[in-house]
Amino acid sequence: MKKLIMVIIAISFFDVAFSQDGVLGIKFGSSKECVKQALENRFGEYNVHDKSGNLSVYNGAFAGIEFNCLDFEFAWRNGTPYFNSATLQTWFQPNDIENAKKCRDIIFEKIKMKYDYYEEDNNSDGFKTYKFGLNPNDSTKVTGMISIERSEGKDGKERLYLLVYYFPYFPNADISDL
Repeated sequence: MKKLIMVIIAISFFDVAFSQDGVLGIKFGSSKECVKQALENRFGEYNVHDKSGNLSVYNGAFAGIEFNCLDFEFAWRNGTPYFNSATLQTWFQPNDIENAKKCRDIIFEKIKMKYDYYEEDNNSDGFKTYKFGLNPNDSTKVTGMISIERSEGKDGKERLYLLVYYFPYFPNADISDL
């Protein structure tokens, strides 16, 4: 009976630890083909773009907020690309600070339902930044961050960027040789 209880606890821990290792239901470590298929199913075949070895979706929703760009980055392992990080961004006019903050906070409230660990900080632009999740391979690193940054766009215009970062992560990686 004691062994059965330990097995149930272990399964529960495994399920909680690894249910958090993805974005939009796409698990880190998934092959590029699987990620592309999942994105096409969600956003439509013509909305997923292969750009410099990564996949991008333009004008897609995350946590109920419309984003200008959702970038899914890949790393190579044994000659195969695997999903290992994501950057989601949307922009606001420089004077639309309250709306940017509202969207950031909506995302954070939803992130808190998924991740047990989170912390608040302020970035160099003076905006509150939320860090969330712990990397299962290195608990000194967070899984991601929600931030508002003031920056110039490629067109030279200043904007506020709401960014959601999911930092590089290899699930079940053999880290013994690192």
